[in-house]
Amino acid sequence: MCATHVSPTVKSVCEACKSRGKENPMADQGLEMTGENLAQLGAHIPDDLLDLFEQVQRRLRPLVSRPPVGQLPMPSLGRPLDVAKLTACSELRDLTASGPVSVKDLADSLGLDHSTVSRLLGELEEDGLVERGSDPEDRRRRTITLTPLGVAVGAESRQLARVFARVMFADWEASDIRTLLDLMDRLLENTHSLMPLLKDIAIQQVKSNPE
Repeated sequence: MCATHVSPTVKSVCEACKSRGKENPMADQGLEMTGENLAQLGAHIPDDLLDLFEQVQRRLRPLVSRPPVGQLPMPSLGRPLDVAKLTACSELRDLTASGPVSVKDLADSLGLDHSTVSRLLGELEEDGLVERGSDPEDRRRRTITLTPLGVAVGAESRQLARVFARVMFADWEASDIRTLLDLMDRLLENTHSLMPLLKDIAIQQVKSNPE
């Protein structure tokens, strides 16, 4: 993310994540974690706009946690396949372009925990979409590769995603789509950078606004 996208104060908060193990993780950046300083962050944003953002989050959450369509048809399989499996195959298609990857690699890429991805891979293996093996340089490391059928499913999944996106953005200008993606990228960057400090921020907020 471009540095001009973030105010100096927010940059200081993000940089403080690197020293979050200390008693005051923000001290090295010259910014005390106080209610007053936290209140200054985003002080120009009206409350009604923040409330609207929360409403949008609520509307998006079910779409992510409980997709309205559980399965989609896969011509290469001759039957429908769970959306979660399609997503995993599409992700593995990119990750394994240069060779096998580990369960951890896929879990990190999908943003899921190791046990969830392990169960998913077990089902994909039964479906004949992935193969598991061992790293020749480290036998303790389990690796994952897509089978030829898995590669085909990954390609079809990517094509379906493009078709859906084209329909969804059919009445948008390309420039508007780019603007949306740039703004979403900025939001994700800030979210990932500030998340390690969420607990400290919440504690200070409670201290500065006692019941």
